[in-house]
Amino acid sequence: MLILPELWPDETMCSLWAKIARINGLRHLEVAGILTGEERPTSVIGCPVNIKYFCEVTKGAYGSPVDLLRQITMLPALAHLGVLSASTLADVENGTTRPDLGMLEFGASRGHYWRVCKKCMEQDAKKFGVAYWHRAHQLPTSQYCTEHGLMLDRLNLRRVQLHENLVLPFEVTAQIEYGSNAEGERNSMCFDVSILGRDVLADHSVQFSKKAILETYKTGLLQMGCLTGTEIVCFAEYLKKFGQEYDVKASSIASLLYQTKVSHPRQLLYGITNELECRPFARVLLVRLLFGTWAAFKAQCSWNDVLGGGNKIVGSESQKLMGYSFAAMLNKNRQACLDYKASRIAPTRFEFMRVSYRAFRWLRQNDRVWLDEALPMQPRIMGQKTLFK
Repeated sequence: MLILPELWPDETMCSLWAKIARINGLRHLEVAGILTGEERPTSVIGCPVNIKYFCEVTKGAYGSPVDLLRQITMLPALAHLGVLSASTLADVENGTTRPDLGMLEFGASRGHYWRVCKKCMEQDAKKFGVAYWHRAHQLPTSQYCTEHGLMLDRLNLRRVQLHENLVLPFEVTAQIEYGSNAEGERNSMCFDVSILGRDVLADHSVQFSKKAILETYKTGLLQMGCLTGTEIVCFAEYLKKFGQEYDVKASSIASLLYQTKVSHPRQLLYGITNELECRPFARVLLVRLLFGTWAAFKAQCSWNDVLGGGNKIVGSESQKLMGYSFAAMLNKNRQACLDYKASRIAPTRFEFMRVSYRAFRWLRQNDRVWLDEALPMQPRIMGQKTLFK
């Protein structure tokens, strides 16, 4: 009978397996076989994981399959971003689909970057006796620890090392590829992206339909003026907006794009405006570009889901959800207009459209009366101009 250790906050499945192996004095491949039902696993990191079987073997010590997926894997985050469908997630929950351990750990089977925060390691050692892998640190979009504000250390762990072994951070600190600089200037944009990724992981709500999520991305592109009514991307405008938001020449941003498998900004739109294979966590960058925060993105998803009938809510609950989503967008865009007016001596409607087109477009479509009062259109002078007085 296995001795099962406690699951620590934001711990990954690899970390949990490593603890189980050490506490029970078992080889890692042996533990992989016991926890997954595989007779002769040849790789730990590549071992297919039956989530339902894992919960049965551990006798529910870590909760139901749904709880397990939410707490120690990346898959629900991928579903929130519209990469995985609800049906695929359900197949993983009931054991029909068996993603490998690397997929559960990083949201991708290949291209892993193992990261740690020095401060987190110190705190873990004091509280639990040993440092462990934090899920939020392993996101491809995470360059900073959102708790301590430090740049994460990346460990040079090759996949071949992980075929037979699962390590904990204290065993491989000598393999740090590049380190953090506590005194260096923090890149605010990269830090914001790290926070957004953390918020996606922390979202344990029921995922919206994939259709509603994809429609939300398109809505954001429309509001930004980067998509036509016939869903044709205005790439010149899109690249301009992307360049304004992300300084692609900065080394930190270049590294972030590389880690999310993005070599060109248009790849953020893969799977949304075309049928090409998407870059899963690159969509975190797209959410920030189009909506700014995870809360704003979710509010728009709620609206699109209700309009599309995705959540099948009827009656007062539907009205409540629609009202909440609309109110959130209304307050956000009105505030953008008020902030613009407060920052100008002589605010004009045309300039507001130029500096905050997304808010202007939304208000014009959904709150025209208020917009006309806040920023009246300048009267047009009709007739012949007086040339001489």
